[in-house]
Amino acid sequence: MSSSDGEREEGNGTPLDMEAEFAKIVEAYGDQPAATSPPATPEGLAERFKAHGWAEKPEPAPAGDDALNTEATYFDEGHFIPPDPPPIVVPEPRRLIAWSGVLGAPLVMLVFVVFRLDAPDWLAFFLVSGFVGGFIYLVATMKRDDDRWPGDDGAVL
Repeated sequence: MSSSDGEREEGNGTPLDMEAEFAKIVEAYGDQPAATSPPATPEGLAERFKAHGWAEKPEPAPAGDDALNTEATYFDEGHFIPPDPPPIVVPEPRRLIAWSGVLGAPLVMLVFVVFRLDAPDWLAFFLVSGFVGGFIYLVATMKRDDDRWPGDDGAVL
């Protein structure tokens, strides 16, 4: 590559001294640019947040019914307190029996296999039928969302 191809400055056509430019870069390596603004302080940051409409701490939720008051709260020091978890939902008795058959029967069979116990034939029959029956019941009573996308079941964009 000749000096006329890539070493000319754009605009005025004078040759660019690559060695001198590289030396300037090496000399300035590690220098920090002069700071024009003072370092941020917590008070200054708080005022900038307020200027943008951000509050330091969330406003406390209105007092009232505890079921409606589910927002998280903060200590004065800023520690997070999560909201109370919702209560555990107990399924209806038929679904509970079906789930115990689907999950419990394999666990009982696993215990018999791990401890090398011989399960009586009637127990093995009830465990297998409990698993299969529970699975069929859960699939048959599964909630279907057919009303959401009437028509064909193709891609929805």
